Amino acid sequence: MPEHVSPPKIDQPGFARRPMDKLPDTAALYGPRS
Repeated sequence: MPEHVSPPKIDQPGFARRPMDKLPDTAALYGPRS
């Protein structure tokens, strides 16, 4: 499901900080927190 991983990467700058955030699950968790 790269479609879910690609968009969050651009929207969430945190992805650059944490390589683990590449997963959609982490994006949903760290996204709102950021």
